[in-house]
Amino acid sequence: MNTLLAGSLLSAALGLSLGCAPWRILMIAAGFWAAIILCAGYSSVPATWSSILASAAFASVILNAATSYLPKGPGPYLSLGMAANAGLWTGALLAAGGRQDLLALVAPWIFLALPAGWLIRKGARIAVQVAASWLIAVAVLAVALPLVSVPAYQSDHME
Repeated sequence: MNTLLAGSLLSAALGLSLGCAPWRILMIAAGFWAAIILCAGYSSVPATWSSILASAAFASVILNAATSYLPKGPGPYLSLGMAANAGLWTGALLAAGGRQDLLALVAPWIFLALPAGWLIRKGARIAVQVAASWLIAVAVLAVALPLVSVPAYQSDHME
């Protein structure tokens, strides 16, 4: 599975869900996420674990994005738990693929917390929830499509 896709979606889902949290909690959780992703990203993870880690990352995308539907957003403990979860799966996925260089492409997606927080303060929580729904849909498709058998390619009648 695609390491960059899984890591980016997970960082984006975390950003959207942390945008629903108070500013202080957002900053602490983002720092916690950064520390864990760096530690996990430079650890020794066997390359054979890549598909399992990608599936776990996509499952975490679904869980993180779903927390944007909580009425008052994630609390402090849930925010730290989500940050640890996202940092661990993303870092381990990058380490398993030997692609620590992708960290610079994966990490900026957490900054979706800033426009998400602004939208929520302006009363447009539904916009954040729509974006979270799209992330959930992409994660479900990324996990489900490899499991579906596709019929062999049929040559076109014009050939």
